[in-house]
Amino acid sequence: MHACLNSLMAFAMLGIAETIQPAFKCFQIRYYGALSAFVALIIVICLVVGVLLGAFHE
Repeated sequence: MHACLNSLMAFAMLGIAETIQPAFKCFQIRYYGALSAFVALIIVICLVVGVLLGAFHE
């Protein structure tokens, strides 16, 4: 089950990064691949924290 959840989060991060990357490439940002991966990681972390906070809310 952990492998399934880890792969789901990895594919979500990859999908978000691939969606953001053309915008960074359009603005001619130098390290658009690394920056899009970092932004996708932050978005996935925020989503996971939001789900966990929502799950344990009274």
